[in-house]
Amino acid sequence: MTSDKNPEKKNGRCWKACLIRRHLKLCSHLVGEEKQSTQGRRMGSNDELMSEALLELMKQHLNTDAGKAIVEKIGFVYQINIAPKKIGFDEVIYTIDFKKGEVKKGAYEGGKADAIFSFKDEDFVKIALGKMNPQIAFMRGAMKIKGSLSAATKFTPDIFPKPSKM
Repeated sequence: MTSDKNPEKKNGRCWKACLIRRHLKLCSHLVGEEKQSTQGRRMGSNDELMSEALLELMKQHLNTDAGKAIVEKIGFVYQINIAPKKIGFDEVIYTIDFKKGEVKKGAYEGGKADAIFSFKDEDFVKIALGKMNPQIAFMRGAMKIKGSLSAATKFTPDIFPKPSKM
């Protein structure tokens, strides 16, 4: 039995997606409102990207023991270019440095990143949450890769913090 006081079960919503949307202050449990708010948000500035909150959580996650284990396992530097609507336009650049365990806004300053990924904001969030396979995203053109393919193959949803740890 679903109660109105339990929004995680309302309309068959996945609790992980609801948790992320709540954290991003975009949680809307009615499909129509969600579509309207998402479209309105995308028309705004780049400061309102959904992926920005995920990368902020990633920054915190890399300071934990689980995050340090991922840093040792990966050992590459990724540059992430995130576009609000279309890849290549109005991109916001982030660097995830798995050599030092840092996430920062801006291009990599220590030379050249091992792999450079370009995404739409919505596709990056899907990949980070494990809702879209990065290899499938690449084949569909939802993700563009430049640089080392061996570094790119280690870019999986496993490197991102799990919703239960948020």
